[in-house]
Amino acid sequence: MQPLQLISIGGIMTGGTTRPVNIIALDENGNPNKYIMKVFTEKNILQNVSVAKEIICSELARDFDLICPNYSIINFDHSEIIDLYDEHKYITLDKGYKFCSEFVEQNAIFNPLVTNSFLKDYEAANIFAFDLFVYNVDRGGEHNKPNLLINDTSLILIDHELTFPFINDTNQIVDYEIFLGNYQFQKHILIKHLRSLRNKEGIFDGFLEMLKHLNINNLSAIFDEMDKFNISYVERQKFIHYFVWAKNNVVIFERYLKGMIG
Repeated sequence: MQPLQLISIGGIMTGGTTRPVNIIALDENGNPNKYIMKVFTEKNILQNVSVAKEIICSELARDFDLICPNYSIINFDHSEIIDLYDEHKYITLDKGYKFCSEFVEQNAIFNPLVTNSFLKDYEAANIFAFDLFVYNVDRGGEHNKPNLLINDTSLILIDHELTFPFINDTNQIVDYEIFLGNYQFQKHILIKHLRSLRNKEGIFDGFLEMLKHLNINNLSAIFDEMDKFNISYVERQKFIHYFVWAKNNVVIFERYLKGMIG
């Protein structure tokens, strides 16, 4: 994880609740690229460790054979963005590293009314199961945001700051299975497609096999990287404890996933 070097800042993108910003920056090889930069507030970082969750989910998606845009982090003097925000918003911005995802050109926002016919059943199943695993409430959810892009061959996952709500700054013991049981799957953007499938046999087998073989050592290395840049993630062991529990309880995930799609 090498920080980007800022070249220029564009405007705030429309439609995003976090008001992401278009930027151009140099990557670790000195190549200029377009990125979407999320500028979270100090409150977002303190209460939700939003940058860390974006990074962790981007890495986890690869482990589950899902596609996310390439990502990086960036930091710079906030005077560069003072014209983009009113004074109240500006003074609340977190001054740490910001999450940036590479801008993916010529990809449409997923619309289930239009694009369901292009869905691959196993891909939809993997995304749905992944969102249960990371407890993503924002792919559909209360605001019906797809947080998916679609190209000619695949779906591309974006926006994962609203994940792992059970990992917080308290010492309360978490019952992970209760969380799984309370997941609002009815609001997921892909649930109608999955429930409409005639043949659901083995639809989650690929995901469950990947969960069973999830590499905890690789996940731990992500936290080492975040430590280098003082990216807050509450406590490493809370994430690792959940990942180990999930690996050891694949049958629980299988039961809930099958029940959710009927």
